[in-house]
Amino acid sequence: MWQEPLAIPGGDRQSPIDIVVRKSVFDPQLRPLKLHLVHWNSDKYSLFEEAVIEENGLAVIAVFLKVGKRHEGLQKLVDALPAVRHKDSVVEFTKFDPACLLPENIDDYWTYAGSLTTPPLTEAVTWMVMKQHIEVSHDQWQTVSTFEDKPLPLVDN
Repeated sequence: MWQEPLAIPGGDRQSPIDIVVRKSVFDPQLRPLKLHLVHWNSDKYSLFEEAVIEENGLAVIAVFLKVGKRHEGLQKLVDALPAVRHKDSVVEFTKFDPACLLPENIDDYWTYAGSLTTPPLTEAVTWMVMKQHIEVSHDQWQTVSTFEDKPLPLVDN
């Protein structure tokens, strides 16, 4: 899946990779669908590339997704996907509030100091895993989960 072989991940803060959700999550009805909202500490680091290698450089909000009704906020992203052709593509959004991708109850979450689940797997992340899911339609999930960056797929984790 990744372009080059990686050293075996490890460390005190290694985040779980390829979790079998039914065996490890509070709600066995949830599928292993999740959305990661990645933030970097721009007060401390001027570039994402700096933050990704420093402790407490990143914060990731993980939101579990459940297939159900259409999510209007996510649809704005789905509609923009055709304009994203390569890894470094830029698409401008107007009047898009990423908070619309969070569940209703934003005060109920787990948090832990962990790592990236994709290369470079650095222990630079404060994870916040929302306990409540959001619903997305099957079509929305299919569009996002099958989106690829040719010739290699975007990171699927």
